[in-house]
Amino acid sequence: MEKHSFSSVDSVGDLILLASRILAASESARLDSELLLAYVLRTDRTGLIVRFRETLADEHVNQFTKLVERRQSGEPIAYIVGEKEFYGRSFEVNPSVLIPRPESELLVDEALASFASKKTASILDLGTGSGCLAVSLTSELLSKGVDVRSVAVDQSAEVLAVARKNAQRYGTAESIEFVESDWYSGLDGEAGRFDVIVANPPYVVCDEPLARELSFEPPSALFSTEGGLCDARQIIEGATQFLQPEGVLLCEVGAYKMAHVERLLAEYRDVYRISYLGDQDDLDRFLVLRLERM
Repeated sequence: MEKHSFSSVDSVGDLILLASRILAASESARLDSELLLAYVLRTDRTGLIVRFRETLADEHVNQFTKLVERRQSGEPIAYIVGEKEFYGRSFEVNPSVLIPRPESELLVDEALASFASKKTASILDLGTGSGCLAVSLTSELLSKGVDVRSVAVDQSAEVLAVARKNAQRYGTAESIEFVESDWYSGLDGEAGRFDVIVANPPYVVCDEPLARELSFEPPSALFSTEGGLCDARQIIEGATQFLQPEGVLLCEVGAYKMAHVERLLAEYRDVYRISYLGDQDDLDRFLVLRLERM
């Protein structure tokens, strides 16, 4: 995109229209344009409507132009504006963490269902990233008067710093312990057992072609060997040591992997009660494994 593309355009409405044409390759070109301009103007999309015919200062036009260039290169909106909404909350993100996905909200719903009518809850979030799962679950349960103990694990100190910020933002930092660990390896005996383990591990097959936007996200949060299920296998194997009897492991494995997942789970059918969550058939992307009472 040439930098002078916006040189003759300065109103809010015209900027959005031109940016939408420039970003036409995106399925959400109009939304992208509005989010970027709202970010520049420190307002929301409703605020853009109010200011639709307003003429903007050159500095705002220039800033918007640079952001549109970044978006045109494929950089995700969430990294450009530094946040992503998840379960009704905005989470700080940067290129060190995976961008929260709307479909992962199913994990929160399913986990919350496990605590219906309970007064206490213990949660282990493996590969916490932005902390969206741990913070959302902890916040929702605290709002219901539940006594919550949460542990959020990630192998990167840089990533944990982002998760801590998000926990502080929503008043859950005192209820979440953050542990630098490769899955369970950094958890000691004091960690105890948990009612629910949630995990969104890497599950993309290493040689799988990716959309351009995904090239901006951390490879360590995307790719896994063994047909994309190496990390899921490690999580399933270790969960028996960290789940309470009747405790639940909720693990995302991605779509179109059911045949591979069934083979992986064959040796665990006497250990877990197994079900799936998601769309249906090959699109089921979450495992729901309830530990049998030993």
